[in-house]
Amino acid sequence: MPECREDHIGALIIGEFVTDHPDPQDRTVSNVYADKIKKELRADNLDDKHVQKIESHLQPNIPIAQQKMVLKKAHYDPRNYVLEFIDGNNQSSWFPLQPLTHTVVQIYTKQTWENSIMKVDQENRGFKISIAFEFRTHVMAWVSLDNVFQPSWEYSRQDLQIEYHDVYSNFHGFLSDIAKWMHEQRGGKSSGAMVLKPKERLLLALTVVRDEKVWHGVGVYTVSEIFHIAGLSPFLTEGELFDYPSRTARLCAAYYAFAQVGHGELWKFIQKKMVGYVVAVSVKDRSKYADFLYVWGKQRTYMSERHYQLMKVNPEGINSEKDAFEPTLIEAALRLPTLNLGPLIFGTEAWKRLSQSANLPLSTLDENNPLAKHFKRIRPLSKMNLAPATHLQLCAYKTLFLDRNDCGLTMRHMPPFLYRTLNVAKVRDVWSLHHQKSHQALTLVDDLKEKEKHHLDNITQYSNIMTVGPLDFSGIARVVNGRAGNVVLMCENDPCVDQFYVMRRQFQKATVVLKGKGEAKTGIEITKKRKIERRVIESNFFNFFNVFSGPSPDDETKHPIKRIRRSADRDLAAQSALASTSASHCGRTLRTLRERKWT
Repeated sequence: MPECREDHIGALIIGEFVTDHPDPQDRTVSNVYADKIKKELRADNLDDKHVQKIESHLQPNIPIAQQKMVLKKAHYDPRNYVLEFIDGNNQSSWFPLQPLTHTVVQIYTKQTWENSIMKVDQENRGFKISIAFEFRTHVMAWVSLDNVFQPSWEYSRQDLQIEYHDVYSNFHGFLSDIAKWMHEQRGGKSSGAMVLKPKERLLLALTVVRDEKVWHGVGVYTVSEIFHIAGLSPFLTEGELFDYPSRTARLCAAYYAFAQVGHGELWKFIQKKMVGYVVAVSVKDRSKYADFLYVWGKQRTYMSERHYQLMKVNPEGINSEKDAFEPTLIEAALRLPTLNLGPLIFGTEAWKRLSQSANLPLSTLDENNPLAKHFKRIRPLSKMNLAPATHLQLCAYKTLFLDRNDCGLTMRHMPPFLYRTLNVAKVRDVWSLHHQKSHQALTLVDDLKEKEKHHLDNITQYSNIMTVGPLDFSGIARVVNGRAGNVVLMCENDPCVDQFYVMRRQFQKATVVLKGKGEAKTGIEITKKRKIERRVIESNFFNFFNVFSGPSPDDETKHPIKRIRRSADRDLAAQSALASTSASHCGRTLRTLRERKWT
């Protein structure tokens, strides 16, 4: 499921498109497209097993072409794409789309849409069109591996089924949501009444954060990352985390800092991988997202000297006074002039000293935020009216921030440990620097070979399995290397690309699998090659004279003769097969999209 960063990147791409097209005519919706779902392709099959009760209507109850719907803005949300439209009467309408599994947004030029995407059916292009909005020069499409998503249409934002605020764009609203949720988790009423019942809350905090809607955007890999950034052990229970201001504030600040990277360094990196408004990556590029992570799927985690020393003192992370925490990892949150959680994290007196060391404004001393108010309310209900523990070795922090440009955060490194959740409906991976051999809710994966299989480097370089991050979706365009330079395939079997590169892409995928098995030197079996060639021929009926001939004549690079040798018999067979199937295949493909077009 797309998590915080993935959805934020999607909103940034849409935002860039809107900014680059100030003329409303360029953002006026003319059509809406979608691939047919399985049941529609088999309309007469009463035995279709598609689950009807979870289906949603794509067709809007809001007129589009007649009302001249203009895309105004994409709003940030960690679990939804929220589009705001405005019509000719200056009335707003809203379209939230929740990508439940493997869905990403791509904005194609009309030429690419008509000549590449629409010319290849959903079985052969590598992804499905969940929904697409056609504008004058571009088509904004949500492309998915499995078409599992939740759309809706509303006239008012208040009617949207979005209950919580975004951590990055509305930090105050997010903190208010967390404070309300914590009050209810302790037994308080949703109205905010002060009556709190004792509640142990022994569930694993990490599981609670991942599953509770108030932490929307925090999924299977984000939760491991923000626990590390916050200096929290994965073995803490809900009560051990959320009964204490410092731990709670660190987790909220860590989530903010994690989201901020998505809007900063990560977004700059993604922009370099875009062709127009389409994200396109090579096999090698897929592994680059690991550079923006600390523990998930990593072979080693780099850290500061003080972080390393704190980890050595308490490797399990369950000693109540010794959380291993590096403040530089949440620098973005600790530099906020308002809504600063520093006083909650370090305590008021320690924060005065540390904020001065970083030359932060006096406004950062203000404790007027929803989280601080929550803990001030519940503190008198404690058995002892004492200042809550910070769980930090405050003497370890002589200065607040370390120099990122002077190897301050990379002086040391440790291998993170891989755990699996127990006693849950679906087993999840958890990555952490904290080590504990046995635990009632987490089991350590101590088999090195099994652990290596889950390293991001291994998955991205030695398999075709999708992992995590905005670069790893089936709908991402693929960059294929050639001697004349890189070529972008907007989809698998792209008919606009010389078929040499289409074939090369398929061989590349097969070779990746062989690498994972340690059989790369043996090469692809001849029967496997023929199968791949046949599949490409059947999927494409454009430029078929060049299917086996290597790059087109425009490619000035000279290739060895053995690389461009072709079989005349095979080409004749290919031409015959394509001639007999191309017309019907093309018509069926276009209907798949066009028959679900609403105006």
